[in-house]
Amino acid sequence: MRSKTFKQSFFKILLISLFFLFHNYTGLWAEHQFQKTLETRYSTIQYSKEAQILDFGKKIRRDQQAFYPTPEKDRAVVSLKDNVDDIVDRVKRLLDINPKDFRFTIYIFNSYAGLENAYLEHGMLGVAPIAFYSHNSRAIYLTIERLNPGVFAHEVAHALINVYFAVPPPADMQEVLAQYVDRNLWDE
Repeated sequence: MRSKTFKQSFFKILLISLFFLFHNYTGLWAEHQFQKTLETRYSTIQYSKEAQILDFGKKIRRDQQAFYPTPEKDRAVVSLKDNVDDIVDRVKRLLDINPKDFRFTIYIFNSYAGLENAYLEHGMLGVAPIAFYSHNSRAIYLTIERLNPGVFAHEVAHALINVYFAVPPPADMQEVLAQYVDRNLWDE
């Protein structure tokens, strides 16, 4: 009997130790992935390569032709900042939510595998979506691969909803509101 409880205790300690070891390893990995930062009125964008930020700008444009590609990088960055903030303003109007001092972080991952790692690191289970919002970190996590303005606006809606309400609505209700934003982003 005594050896059984010892084995159970040992096994629990081993599992907890492995969890923290894995958690710290992925946390360190994720921390070093983002070496560059870009500030907008509402967000701080974390990324690792210039190409990522330029692709992000192209993907969230309503009109792909209006985005200025490199070599006029400075113009492209200004355009990107305006586009991010324009989408946030549109989401705020659609939901009629305007929290004071609203800010969030956007993490752009190199690959879906990086996004999956972040999803697990936040304690979320199942298959990682193409993008997600974490209220604990007040951050949107995404990759460029399947991004579009609706996906980005959907995650901004989650950010606004979670910041605005003292007790955020249930996940199903948030999803209804975020899908409404996704479908009606350009209606005006």
